[in-house]
Amino acid sequence: MLVTVSGYRSHSKRLVKLMEDASEFFASKMMRKDLVENIDLEIIIAKDLAKKEGVQGSLFGYCTILDDRLSRPREFQIEICASKRITKMLLTLAHEITHLKQFARKQLRNYQNGSTTWCGKSWSSKREKKIGHWKLPWEDEAYEKELELFMELVNTTDILDDYIDKR
Repeated sequence: MLVTVSGYRSHSKRLVKLMEDASEFFASKMMRKDLVENIDLEIIIAKDLAKKEGVQGSLFGYCTILDDRLSRPREFQIEICASKRITKMLLTLAHEITHLKQFARKQLRNYQNGSTTWCGKSWSSKREKKIGHWKLPWEDEAYEKELELFMELVNTTDILDDYIDKR
């Protein structure tokens, strides 16, 4: 997986390395090795993502497809709000990598008309609004995975230790 990190605080080599290593770890836990190897990921760290996107309330991150091969996307962008808490940034990264997996494995597709397909079933934007963002099945999976992946990162790797120890 080719990961590039830019934006706010990207001058910190330790933060860039943390984002790169955590992205690769999260992706390797959810996708086959051959799929992970063919993914290009651009991570943009934004100072105030909600304000930048003109959203009321909080917005911690989002994942979008960059390439025009919507049938087999391999180029993605994840934008993450630069929180003071690294843990929140990593939880958000795990959440958005889950969406990346959903797009790459063709479980989730978003269309320009506002509709979405999840595991072969169509969802209109009207239906999505009625159910609410937090209860959508693709969000349910992402919220479930974010904590699971984060805990596995903390408990089975030294990725976060390397960041904290300032090596």
